[in-house]
Amino acid sequence: MSLQIQKPILVGGLAVTAGFLGLDLLSHAVASNGNVLMLGTMAIGGGYWLWSKNRGAAVAQPVKIDASTLTRLSDQVKLIADQLTIEGGNSESLRQSLIQALQQADRQHYRLAVTGAARVGKTSVIAALPATDFISAQPLELTETPALFEVDGADSQISQALQQADLVVFVTNGDLTATEFAYLSKLQQRVVVALNKQDQLSPVDRDTVYQNIQRTVAGCTNQVVAIAAKPAPIKVRAISASGDVQESIEQPSIEITPLTNSLRTVLAESGAQLVLNTTYWEVDRLKDTGKAQLNELRRARALPIIEQRQWIAGAAAFANPLPALDLLATAAVNAQTIVDLSAIYQRPFSIELGQSAASAMGGLLLKLGLVEVSTQAIGSILKTNAVTYVAGGLVQGMSAAYLTRIVGLTLMEYFADLDIVATQPNPVWNPERFGTLLQQVFQANQRLTVLQEFVQQGIQRLIPDAKPQQVS
Repeated sequence: MSLQIQKPILVGGLAVTAGFLGLDLLSHAVASNGNVLMLGTMAIGGGYWLWSKNRGAAVAQPVKIDASTLTRLSDQVKLIADQLTIEGGNSESLRQSLIQALQQADRQHYRLAVTGAARVGKTSVIAALPATDFISAQPLELTETPALFEVDGADSQISQALQQADLVVFVTNGDLTATEFAYLSKLQQRVVVALNKQDQLSPVDRDTVYQNIQRTVAGCTNQVVAIAAKPAPIKVRAISASGDVQESIEQPSIEITPLTNSLRTVLAESGAQLVLNTTYWEVDRLKDTGKAQLNELRRARALPIIEQRQWIAGAAAFANPLPALDLLATAAVNAQTIVDLSAIYQRPFSIELGQSAASAMGGLLLKLGLVEVSTQAIGSILKTNAVTYVAGGLVQGMSAAYLTRIVGLTLMEYFADLDIVATQPNPVWNPERFGTLLQQVFQANQRLTVLQEFVQQGIQRLIPDAKPQQVS
């Protein structure tokens, strides 16, 4: 990729660095001034970071789903589809899926999923439930999910069945385990917990288990019922008038009425709302799908920019013996990268905001110790290559390039994480969120193989005449 000259921050920052180097002022006085400049920059960046952090973030509130909420969400999906088309992607599948999802909002029948761990009686519950719903006699879509918590690769199948359900029956045959409750707590749908096989418990144990479940799920569901979808056969003894004992096997009646009554009540009170909820969540998943497609297109455009800038920063630091000026050049590169990537992700930053964010980044890199860690790691790898290790400034150049790459990859994650629809007219820099992502990206790129590959690329970039060697 050819270099673009119209980059005021990048060109200006590197020009300042080059100006310092060209003054024949590699003396202690100029080095001292450079350090003062670095400290001033870091103080400004740190102040901006603290100010932004102290602004605080609003606590997320649950979304109240109604027709207008669904309309707003579907409009966002349409906006993503339009943007996909503008940026050269294929939006037809997304548009068709949205049409199909919205059509489901008007359906008059209900979808019911029965789930639970293995051997709790899910199949028996399905068989015992009526084939029509409890309100309008429309066909009832009954789905039994594969058993939960089994290592059989059925997670996606379970997830899909639950996502399409308006109402979930969570079947258990005893007190809820911690694993069952954790899974139950994550479900978006309305849930009825069914204690099955109650006939196999003594009356005292049945009451105790039932009350325990009620207490456990009080925060996530208000429907708990005790049933026997397929009671175990019982042995009956009869004594005749002559005193003879006769034994026979009897099949007790299915006890499913508590569950059907509960389902009838829920659907009568909230059936339309449950259908609307299911539609909303389906459209929300389409939004995530479209956003992921859009971010893939943007990632393809962002990566070449990051790779270009990392080697610009590396070359500047490689040729520059003053640490303060290394930092100045890297900050200029990062500022221009922020401006360019924000434009790709449709959150255009001004030059001023880019400079402020870049200053805050420098302080954050130092505060988290990433500069020292990366320098030591790269230095250790370069020590195994005697030819390149003696090259003056190579460790500094490689470290500057590496950190510039980490910052660029973090920026890409930061912008991709934003909602497609801006909630404010001007972009807002969230240093706390950036810091969290920065640590995650840094950790993901600290593997030895990743660093070794990067060092090999850096040697060829910064010392083109060096003979290729395997860094081990």
